[in-house]
Parts: sequence; structure tokens; C-alpha cells
Amino acid sequence: MDRQQNLNRTETFSFVNPWIRYFLFFFSFLFWVFSLLIVAIGVYAKVQKATDTVRDTFLIDPAVILIVVGVVMFFITFCGCIGALRENIHLLKTFSISLTLVFLTQLAIAILGFFYSDQVSTSLPSSPCSS
Repeated sequence: MDRQQNLNRTETFSFVNPWIRYFLFFFSFLFWVFSLLIVAIGVYAKVQKATDTVRDTFLIDPAVILIVVGVVMFFITFCGCIGALRENIHLLKTFSISLTLVFLTQLAIAILGFFYSDQVSTSLPSSPCSS
């Protein structure tokens, strides 16, 4: 009897608290759906203006930026969603490292924007309608 209880206990043992697990799954799933929405909006915007006469602005096209951000967000949140649901340590580590890299990238962009704000403000036109 004692051996059977011990076997049942080891089958249900988990290193992850169920509340944290489902909390992470819920928000990862929510952002995963949001990333699909971002990709869909980006594709819709790109299709609507299919007559792109200037190819030099492809990388700064807002539709392309939406698609790229949505795809990156899709893969990151997919790792978090499936990693939390299946308790897959490799996917959770990938999710954690990806979020850390995104945060550090945003921090670096913010610092560069702060230090080079005067150069950016002089290179931009004074009003958005002037072009």
C-alpha cells in the first residue's frame, strides 16, 4: 500500500506550481493570438498597397515591420505557451532567453534614442505633412 502511494505521488510530482503554469499559459496564449492578429493586419496592409513604386523603403514599410514583429512575437509566445502547457524545460528556457534578448534590445534602442535624440530630431521633417 505504501509503495502504491509513493508511485502515485511521483507521477503527479511537478517542479512547476500549477497556478504559475496556467498563468503563464494563459498570457502566452493571449499574446500568441495577438501576434496572429498583428501578422494578419500587416499582411492586409501590405496587400492593400500592393502597388509599391519605391523599393528603397521596403525595410521601413510599416506593414513589413508589423509582419516581422508579429512573426517574432508568434514564435516567442509559442515557446512560452507550449513550454508551460507541456512543462518542457527547453521551450521555457528558449522563451526566457528570447524575452531577455527582446528586453535588452529595447533597452539599447532607448539608450541610443536618448543619446542621439538631437540628431534624429534635426533629420526628421518639421511636420509629417511636408513630404
